[in-house]
Amino acid sequence: MSWKDEYPHLYELFAASDVQNPDNYFARMDGLHSPQAVQSYRDLEERFARLDSTSRQNIIDRAAPFVTLRDIETGRHWTALFDILNEVNGYVYLQDLGYREVLFIPPTSHPTPDLHGSASFGDALLEVKTVNISDENLATFGIVQQAHDGLPDGLKQKLESDYVTACRQLHSLSVREPTRRICAFYISIDRQLAFARSNLQALIDFMASIESDCEIYHHSQYW
Repeated sequence: MSWKDEYPHLYELFAASDVQNPDNYFARMDGLHSPQAVQSYRDLEERFARLDSTSRQNIIDRAAPFVTLRDIETGRHWTALFDILNEVNGYVYLQDLGYREVLFIPPTSHPTPDLHGSASFGDALLEVKTVNISDENLATFGIVQQAHDGLPDGLKQKLESDYVTACRQLHSLSVREPTRRICAFYISIDRQLAFARSNLQALIDFMASIESDCEIYHHSQYW
């Protein structure tokens, strides 16, 4: 079975991009992949399948130019692509909360949230914030790492700054009340931090300490 048949929605995104570009993220999909890579593709395919057709086309239109945008110089490769694809996670999260009508909010002249969900019990606005691994972590790829206990100040500052920005965006729109305003963080945690399990609780505690009138949801690729 070709990957076109196995991952039909991801293939739609591939087909909308420059398929001949050697830096195309999906160029090696027919090759061998680790079990972890296969699972990540399956998870992404399942999330894409949950998008309504209009929302899926919205993501494809916005993500297609980034499928071939590979940042080799800094080692971040297709980070820009996944900054957009994480909005699919936000869409699915709102569905899981019970919001049956979920839409991407069209861009305006001022910053707004990414998503609007509605249900019989009220509305929700959601802003997706992606936090990528640090430059220091990138510089140590290929080197054996030791666990780092405690969240670095740089990560804390990044999370708090993004949260303040997200709250500003979440309050920029008025929808029917009651409205849940949610900042959803998708965090690529540094490996040194992931090695120390205590950092998960440290992250939970820190997020609780900065949370004010906008809810915080956070997910890391390791935890």
